[in-house]
Amino acid sequence: MVRVGSLALIIVIAVATASALSGPVHATGVVLLSPTTKAVQPKGSFFSVQVKVANIDPFNRWDIQVVSDPAVINATSLSIAGNILQANYSAVPEERANCVNGAGPSCTSSDGQGIVHSAMVFLGGQLPQQGPDNGLLFTINYTVVGSGTFGRLELQNVAFGNGETSIVYVTFQDGQYGIAPGQNFALTPSTSTVSLLQGSNSTVTLTASSIGGFSGVVSLTNTSSTIGLSYI
Repeated sequence: MVRVGSLALIIVIAVATASALSGPVHATGVVLLSPTTKAVQPKGSFFSVQVKVANIDPFNRWDIQVVSDPAVINATSLSIAGNILQANYSAVPEERANCVNGAGPSCTSSDGQGIVHSAMVFLGGQLPQQGPDNGLLFTINYTVVGSGTFGRLELQNVAFGNGETSIVYVTFQDGQYGIAPGQNFALTPSTSTVSLLQGSNSTVTLTASSIGGFSGVVSLTNTSSTIGLSYI
C-alpha cells in the first residue's frame, strides 16, 4: 500500500524471469498521445496534442484516426511538421489524408465530426531505420468549446506498414481531456514496452500521481507475471 498525495511516488516492480520462452522476445511498438491527460482549460482556449510512437519497428506509412467529443473540445487543424521520418531521415512525405471533422483532403466514409484522420506514405520504399524508433508523427490543435470537464481522446483504425504490403504491428494508448468522474490517481510506467531474452529479467517503475487533489492510500497487487510484455 502506498499513500498518494500531491507528489508522485515511485514503485518498482520486478518483471518475472522469462524462463518459459523458447526464443527471443520482440516488443511491439506503441502509439500514444502526449500529453496523455490534458488539464481542463477555460472555454475558448487552445491546446495541442501530439501523436507519438515508441519502440516501433521501421515503417514508412501510417493511417490513424483520433476521436474526441466535439461538444467539449473541437479539433481545428492537423500538422505533420517535425515528424520522425522527415526530421531523422529526410524522408519525402505524400500526405494521403489530412481530414479534420470530415473536411480536408482525402476524407473517408468513416470520418466526420470529432474525428481527426492522418494518413501518410513516405516515398523511396525502405527507410534507413536500423531498429526500433521513437518520435513524433503529427500534432492536433484543439479549441475548448464546451463547459464539460471530461472528454476521451481515442485512437482508432491505427495501421502502420513498411513497403507496399508489410504490416508493422503496434499497440496504442488513448488519452483524455480533463478528469473522468471517479478518477483519483494515475499510474504511469517508466517504459511502454519491455524486451526480454530467455532467462533474463527486467524492472519497470510505476509512478503513482494524484489527480484533482486526491490524497489517500492505494493498494497495488501484481496478478500477472508478464506485466507490460508482448510476445511474438
